[in-house]
Amino acid sequence: MQNGFIYDLADQVVGSLNYLNIVKFFKFLAKRLTREDATKVELISNINVSIDIFIVLKWCLILFLWFTNTVGSFWTLLVFYLIWSNLHTYFYYHLWKKEKNRGLEKMRRRFVNLLLAVVYSNFSFAYLYSKVFQENFLWSFGNDNQNLQALLYSFLQSVFVGSESIIPKTLVAETLVVTQVLVSFVFLVVILSTSIPTQNESNL
Repeated sequence: MQNGFIYDLADQVVGSLNYLNIVKFFKFLAKRLTREDATKVELISNINVSIDIFIVLKWCLILFLWFTNTVGSFWTLLVFYLIWSNLHTYFYYHLWKKEKNRGLEKMRRRFVNLLLAVVYSNFSFAYLYSKVFQENFLWSFGNDNQNLQALLYSFLQSVFVGSESIIPKTLVAETLVVTQVLVSFVFLVVILSTSIPTQNESNL
């Protein structure tokens, strides 16, 4: 136990949770569909394409649910799962399993995907605010442009700026808002950690 039992336990938990992430299934399919004699570059390219496909699919889903006013227990649980999956992916690969040597293109790709993940998280919470739990909030501007109200409120919460345009009036609403703030905080930690160069990177 060189790092102590707390770190070892945390490492085991984070690693185990990674196997529950659906993005690993897309990466697994990419590996299986890649021919055996393919080069490492081709394999990595196929894996990156599979990740992009997953990103597009989850965006299509949340936008479909939002603009078709689709709600239900299954969809709510699925959205919460995708929020967790979205957060865990970037926490695990950008912070927990941070690579020492990262090429410029890979860093740029991860940065773009990280920004997309943050925006996706905001859109997902806006959907929950405006469609699933709208009765748990007091809407200062009534039902006019409720989608826009929810989206602006979600983005403000993600940058820790208070807003009274939408006011939580139940414990469920307060819990949802606090959850978004915590998710946004983890994303902030990931962004800050990736923006600080290591000793090897600073010597490049």
